[in-house]
Amino acid sequence: MPGQTNPLRLEEIPVEWQETVLVSTQRQRQGIPYVTVVCSQCGCRRRLRSRRVRRSLQLTTFRGLCRTCSNRLNVGAGEGHANWKGGRFTSVDGYVFVWVGTPQRGHSGYRLEHRIVMEQTLGRHLESWEQVHHKNGQKDDNRPENLELWVGGHLGGIRLADHHCPGCRCFGEK
Repeated sequence: MPGQTNPLRLEEIPVEWQETVLVSTQRQRQGIPYVTVVCSQCGCRRRLRSRRVRRSLQLTTFRGLCRTCSNRLNVGAGEGHANWKGGRFTSVDGYVFVWVGTPQRGHSGYRLEHRIVMEQTLGRHLESWEQVHHKNGQKDDNRPENLELWVGGHLGGIRLADHHCPGCRCFGEK
């Protein structure tokens, strides 16, 4: 039957986890072996598939924690996550996001880099109605000299008056 695995054996479990993974309570549900795991923080018991415990022991990712304790200790988030790539990424529309740690104001833990740079320049947090504009139009150029604070909304892209033909009078000067 697909998905079936052999029961977990005591010799497969490292000595430091033998009190956490209880092989003697192993049962099968619909032919699939399960093992009882005791949380190393709170002591609660949960049943996991033997192959899942075996795999995480082989990969040394087994922490012996229940979901509640794992979430409380933030295991696997940020730098502890297996897919961590340094805490910076560029979104599809070209903006750079930076990992700041704990989620703030409903954010995922990542914030726009140009807003962080502007906050550091001003020495205060930005208000939600304040926007940061990239003078040269490059969304990944977050140098303080390339950023300016705008109050209220502005259209996306580059201001035409800033990047138009030099010396022309296209914008109202007659």
